[in-house]
Amino acid sequence: MKYLLEVCLVSIILPVSGMVPVAAQSTYDPTIPVLRKGISVELPRTTSGVSVPEADKEDALVLTIKCDGSAYLGTNAISIAELPERLNDALSKRSEQTLFLKADAHAPYASLISVIDSLHTAGIDNVTLLTAQPGAPIPGTLLPPKGLAMRIIAPRAVNRSTELY
Repeated sequence: MKYLLEVCLVSIILPVSGMVPVAAQSTYDPTIPVLRKGISVELPRTTSGVSVPEADKEDALVLTIKCDGSAYLGTNAISIAELPERLNDALSKRSEQTLFLKADAHAPYASLISVIDSLHTAGIDNVTLLTAQPGAPIPGTLLPPKGLAMRIIAPRAVNRSTELY
């Protein structure tokens, strides 16, 4: 009952005190961080990740692999088989050709390899693997995502007669 009373008092006091609700903002302010919808995963930690604020943009193309091996393009579940076609469609409509891969630290390696193989099949070569920030951030501090840029290349023909072993 006490909690209900406190909530009621706060809901009455805030409008009376003159505080403007957040929804009343009519202009876009780039300094105010925007929370993106997404699939939550435990990202692997790395010490060599670089800041990739582009991954936080609303139109960033994010592919998520969960710990059970399931895949999501944005927030929509997707099968690995349909991934090349869907990614080609998505990338054909945008100028930024980077895909951000957000894989759970406990995702099966085989799932990750299947996804990377599908990316190769789709002709996607600019991939950034998103990683966790080392250390604990100060509570309430928003940090840009970090990641490792990766390039998927086609295998080169190997002339075994000239290879040295």
